[in-house]
Amino acid sequence: MEPYEPSEDELLALLSHPAETVRRSATRALWELWFAEKGQDGLEVFDRAGELVDQGAYTHADALLTELIRRYPDFAEAYNQRAIVRFRQSRYRDALSDCEEVVKRKPWHFGAWHGKGLCHRYMKEIALAIESLRRSLEVQPYAIRRDLDECLAMLN
Repeated sequence: MEPYEPSEDELLALLSHPAETVRRSATRALWELWFAEKGQDGLEVFDRAGELVDQGAYTHADALLTELIRRYPDFAEAYNQRAIVRFRQSRYRDALSDCEEVVKRKPWHFGAWHGKGLCHRYMKEIALAIESLRRSLEVQPYAIRRDLDECLAMLN
């Protein structure tokens, strides 16, 4: 008998569970599901891009992820990973654009909403940061509260 694999919807529902261990497991399972969406090809590119980022070779990591997006234009996590690379380079507009591509494909992608919030924050677009962080919290209500509270304090 095959082991039971919860669906993406079931995992998303568990992000609101009162038990932290359940939420943490659901979060980890969602990331694994999103990373593996295009099989071994995508996973290998993510591994290589991660190695390049660790070496500070952001331009090469960006190029690798851009090629993955060219091959799989519907691959939300490829955009998300490229957004992270671009964010680390302080290329906030480019990172924001990638985050927007993610949420077009997966409107429940809490990581991309969080990324949008951080990009807006660093670009001093605090109202937009708050809006994006709130969207992330709608999906993953127990996470990133501190980022939202900091942005709310900036308005005062």
